[in-house]
Amino acid sequence: MESSAPTSERDRVAQRSGVVFVLAVTAAGLALFAGFGIAMAACAHSVSDLSGLLQFPPPDAVRPVPIPKTACPYLRLVAVAATNAGAPWHDAFQPSTDWKHFAGELSAPLAALDVALAAAVPHVPDPVARDLVAVQHDVHVGRAELLTSTSVNDYLARSQVLSGYGTLGHASALVGSACGFTLAPPLPF
Repeated sequence: MESSAPTSERDRVAQRSGVVFVLAVTAAGLALFAGFGIAMAACAHSVSDLSGLLQFPPPDAVRPVPIPKTACPYLRLVAVAATNAGAPWHDAFQPSTDWKHFAGELSAPLAALDVALAAAVPHVPDPVARDLVAVQHDVHVGRAELLTSTSVNDYLARSQVLSGYGTLGHASALVGSACGFTLAPPLPF
């Protein structure tokens, strides 16, 4: 029986070319896998950074402060107004969303939230009041940006919706269960 070893220079070159090709494909596959892993890790990190803005602090991260029962009716108005301001966001990211219609739906609830925040501030402890004043500032910015923004994404970039929502979440954690309801509503989307 004859050996299967290449006998000509051409056969040896062809065999080496095959090995080089396999090594190149393997290296490219590993590079692609590593790049994909790095990209996924970056995406996960970005989403975890964003999730901190969109979620309330964990219950053990913020200690509730004592809330006088007389503050609860004012905080209830804030909770209802915040829920109403969040309602138009339910379909905000649908391709069919008309910006002018969305802005119109958001205008009155933001005005009501502004009033509720102003009414609640004098009746709550200082740490909660500071958060509510910061939220009120963000509402003022958001109301002004309703007039100049051109789309939901433009509005998100120019207004302070995410900041306000995060601060209201912090205030909600400070209030805790003292009034029997959650101050900040869940995300509507």
